[in-house]
Parts: sequence; structure tokens; C-alpha cells
Amino acid sequence: MKQFKSNREYDKLIHQYLDNQLPNEKEQEFITVMDNNPAVKTMVENEQFFRSILKENIYKSTLSSKTEELIKKTFMK
Repeated sequence: MKQFKSNREYDKLIHQYLDNQLPNEKEQEFITVMDNNPAVKTMVENEQFFRSILKENIYKSTLSSKTEELIKKTFMK
């Protein structure tokens, strides 16, 4: 199993993996590393969690600004 040089390399690979940007053979190698290394698997799960929170917060902020616009249009004529 290949050992990666640094956390920065892991971080780059995690982002590429989650964005489906790894070539098949590199993705398979990364999945093997992830399966055999709980720390890497945790890093991937944490990144997925942070992305979901970010996506949810972006949705909420978009929703609230649209709601605010609707309230202004409706009640501030």
C-alpha cells in the first residue's frame, strides 16, 4: 500500500475523490488506502460533513434572502 507524503497530499486527494476527479486506478488505490487507514476514512467523512453543512447554510441564506424580498414586495408597497 502506498504511503502518502503529507496531510496536504491527503487533503488534495480527498477533494479530488469527493469531486469525482480521480482517474479510476488512482481512485481504486485511494479507496484501498481509505479502507485500511481509519484516519483517512475519518478525514473523508469529516470533509463530506463540512460540505453538507456548507451546502445547507448556502441554501438557508438563499432561502431567507428570497423570503425577505417576498416580504418587502408584499408588505412594503
